[in-house]
This record gives sequence, C-alpha cells and structure tokens, in this order.
Amino acid sequence: MVAGIPDEIDLRLKQAGEYQPDLGDPAGQLTDRQKEILRAAIAAGYYDIPRRATQRDLAAELGLSPGTIGDHLRRIEAKIMQSLIV
Repeated sequence: MVAGIPDEIDLRLKQAGEYQPDLGDPAGQLTDRQKEILRAAIAAGYYDIPRRATQRDLAAELGLSPGTIGDHLRRIEAKIMQSLIV
C-alpha cells in the first residue's frame, strides 16, 4: 500500500499492529450500535434510581428482544467497567 503513495506526500509509518481503540476513553471501547443502545437506555431512564425503564421497554423502543437488549447492556457495562478498572 505504501508503494502506491506519491513521492510528494510525506509519509512516515509510526506503528504497525492490531488496532487498539483509545483506552483512556470508555466510550471508545464501544461499537456504534452499543453507543446507540446505551444512549437509548440513558434517555429512557434505565440507569436512573429508581429505574424508569426496563429492558423490555428498551427492547420495544429499539425493535429488539429483551434478551438481546440484556446481552448488549451486559457487554457494554463489561467494556466500560474493564476500561475504568484495568
């Protein structure tokens, strides 16, 4: 790929390897879909105390099953917690 870049462009490869998202930003660990679901959960009051929305409510809003919402939320929460603690 580098061989096809014109000589007029100054290109320096700083690092090669597997992509690592910004570890300092917990949201950087999430996929676009996970961010969408998390935003919907926050807006609906899923994380409020007392909780104003259930996984069933979120599932109906997003057109997914409650089990799928639960799976997404657990994965989101795991990624965020790991990025904060590790």
